[in-house]
Amino acid sequence: MDSEAELSCSFRFLSLTELQAQSLKLLDLDINFGRHFKTNKITAFLELSEEVIPFLKDFVNANDIATIETDVFISVVSEYDSEIFDIPTCVNEAVIELGSKLVFSYTCV
Repeated sequence: MDSEAELSCSFRFLSLTELQAQSLKLLDLDINFGRHFKTNKITAFLELSEEVIPFLKDFVNANDIATIETDVFISVVSEYDSEIFDIPTCVNEAVIELGSKLVFSYTCV
């Protein structure tokens, strides 16, 4: 099974104010911004790693962001309809430390 599967793990902010988005831009992290397709609210996401969790925790607490307005997003793209993936430990750490829900997407191509 020589799959070219892609696994990505991100932390997402689902509803930021302009001020929160500007503050987030000041962090020295690779953050992508956009608009939520349903609410048109400012969104942001970044690749999840153990190194960014302390920054995220501080930012969420300092800006009083509700955990319901964040999530940990796991995306898998694979050519197989059944496959096993080892999820990075930073995902568990983020869910525990930040209290964010886990969202999973699996796409077969």
